Amino acid sequence: MSKNSYEIVAQSIIAQLENNVAPWRKEWVATGYTPMSLSSKKGYRGINYWLLSFAAMGNGYESPWWGTYKQISELGGSVLKGSKGTPVVLWKQFDTKDADGNDKKAVVMRYFTVFNAEQAEWLNGAPAFAESDKRSNVEVIESAQKILDDYFARESVSLSFGGDRAFYSPSRDAIQLPTQESFTSDEAFYSTAFHEVGHSTGHKTRLNREGVVENHYFGSELYSEEELVAEFTSAFLSSETGVLPSTIENSTAYIQGWLKALKRDPKILVKAVGRAQKASAYILEGKKVTEE
Repeated sequence: MSKNSYEIVAQSIIAQLENNVAPWRKEWVATGYTPMSLSSKKGYRGINYWLLSFAAMGNGYESPWWGTYKQISELGGSVLKGSKGTPVVLWKQFDTKDADGNDKKAVVMRYFTVFNAEQAEWLNGAPAFAESDKRSNVEVIESAQKILDDYFARESVSLSFGGDRAFYSPSRDAIQLPTQESFTSDEAFYSTAFHEVGHSTGHKTRLNREGVVENHYFGSELYSEEELVAEFTSAFLSSETGVLPSTIENSTAYIQGWLKALKRDPKILVKAVGRAQKASAYILEGKKVTEE
């Protein structure tokens, strides 16, 4: 893909960023995955929702069910030895009195450690949950599939399918994708795969991008910058393979969302486009360019 081609795709996205684009939507049919409590059978909310969602993404858990060691035991499960739990918080309100003896409300916060149902062995089978509806037919887009096949044949990064999450894990150098049948279209599947492959180019053994190799939290500047790089990479590769016309509006909306986190800093956008060009070249040609 020529430099001019990259610029055309980038400018097409940037031009759409000036319009009010609908928020980004996930491109696969979700189960409505919400972390659920084994004890109350209700979904976690607030910060606990995010804590458990990211734990599930990072570890590839498909089950939505979470419980304490005791709760799992009472339901016939046994937490696997060496399993690392995830902290959740609980706020409780109680009545008390202030220094003048007046009634007041006080809140205390407590921490609990919970485990995913997949971190336990179950005597009578793990708790069930609804799986995604899937398309009956999928089509291999040969030009896009070849890029993926060549990349995974050349690189050590692993690829697995299943669940309701798409992510790249730098610590395991592994990509997880829902099955192709779970996506709303074949173009959406390849676009998402290119996004995660884009992340993988930042690994320390490849382009060594700080947004991948350094610790960062969701919503931070490094996290946001890396998301821009991955989505521009996806747009460039989608254009290369003819997938782009079906996915560019979604890419534009996704990029717009992360630009809001960065307050539309034009330098960040230019930087992300340049890094995405390097990532795309590495994926297509195996050309290793160390990030500055």
